[in-house]
Amino acid sequence: MSRFFLSGAACAAAILFVSPAFAHVTLEQKDAASGTSYKAVLKVPHGCGDAATTGIKVSIPEGVISVKPQPKPGWTVSTETGPYKQSYEVMHGPAVKEGVTSVAWTGGSLPNANYDEFVFVAYLAPQAAPTTVYFPVLQSCGTAATDWSEIPSAATPKPARPAPGLKLAAAGTAMPAGAMAPIKVGDLVINAPWTRATPGGAKVAGGYLTVTNAGKSPERLVGGSFAQANRFEVHEMAMNNGNPARRHGDARPRRLPPHVHGPEAAAEGRRDREGHADL
Repeated sequence: MSRFFLSGAACAAAILFVSPAFAHVTLEQKDAASGTSYKAVLKVPHGCGDAATTGIKVSIPEGVISVKPQPKPGWTVSTETGPYKQSYEVMHGPAVKEGVTSVAWTGGSLPNANYDEFVFVAYLAPQAAPTTVYFPVLQSCGTAATDWSEIPSAATPKPARPAPGLKLAAAGTAMPAGAMAPIKVGDLVINAPWTRATPGGAKVAGGYLTVTNAGKSPERLVGGSFAQANRFEVHEMAMNNGNPARRHGDARPRRLPPHVHGPEAAAEGRRDREGHADL
């Protein structure tokens, strides 16, 4: 068993500060490579006029599969399922022919004066050529609603209520501009390091990445560093049967077993590591 230490670009993407002057429901990450996993963060910056948001429903486009929404305190999350137009091969397990076609968060209240995010993860089926997929969003505000479902066209390149769009690179090609190619360290593959912009005065920032052990022996994550931070901690969150459990940073190494394929992968559960940097 060997140990490794994350540093520099492998720990986090560059921190970008977001302007408050945004008006539409949008995706935080607007570019991705097809044939990879994707974390969709829907940003909701306002209500319907002055009315509070009470529901968000996103339609899942064809080719976006294995969708799992993130629960949200104070909201009820539900999904609709249906057949796909074709079957899709996934990273683990047999081909899938049906899955989630929409996700809804209801029963909460997001005042017009506040901002929030609604999250789900998915797998982006491989595409032979670059394309853009759209996620129509229905924003409900009690008796009012705003339908963010308009698709840009040659006649209307900037519609009034655009659906959130995601630009996909063809499978097996270079990552889109602003994204990072996988980093290989021995048998380890580090994918998609990123971080959110921090509010003014924030002392802690969170970075996220995926580490896959492609070897035959377990590895251990023992720590990390980030040039812009005074301190770096690794936190761990495990998703077992849909239930999140977080273990905060401490001195204990994090075990990374060899990559699991087939039915055993589901039994392993999902385990994520977050790098938190003290600024």
